Amino acid sequence: MDGVNLSTDELYRRLKDSSQFPKTSLLFDEYENVVVFDSKLAVGGVRFLVDEALKYHDEAMEFVVEKLNQLVPRIVIAAMPETLDYLLAGGRLSKSCWMVGKLLSIIPIISFINGRVEVPLKKRGIKQCMRTVVDMIRMLPEDYQNAISVYDDLCSSIACHWGPNAFGFIYVKGNDVV
Repeated sequence: MDGVNLSTDELYRRLKDSSQFPKTSLLFDEYENVVVFDSKLAVGGVRFLVDEALKYHDEAMEFVVEKLNQLVPRIVIAAMPETLDYLLAGGRLSKSCWMVGKLLSIIPIISFINGRVEVPLKKRGIKQCMRTVVDMIRMLPEDYQNAISVYDDLCSSIACHWGPNAFGFIYVKGNDVV
């Protein structure tokens, strides 16, 4: 585990030695008590998975993985960056898309659908994009709206991809809100 029984230096050494970089799951092949799970998500969606896994800490790992696999397709993420600069710098946006986006003030609303990063909507200007995200939240059932939490301090590993003032929401669809 990061910082517990695997130091940062050891992680970087293994990443450097791995011929399959960036498939970090190969780093943990030798550990019998580690199960690598592809969340098919990012950012706060992983938080829901961790909270769910903690509910079953006394159960067999196969049972926990089954529960997580049932939860993943129910997690909905919609977010927007304030600027495209960080997506470009992180290699998540091509230079040509960045240039067109900057010139036309196009801001994408980004989601994760079937484990892939998708852009279901694009809006012109930050205000129109924020208004669209807020409207999406307003269309949610009232019990989901009442369960909204605000996180304004993304960790550096997330913030470096999104940049400052990213905005969005994450929820679990279905009858039982996690």
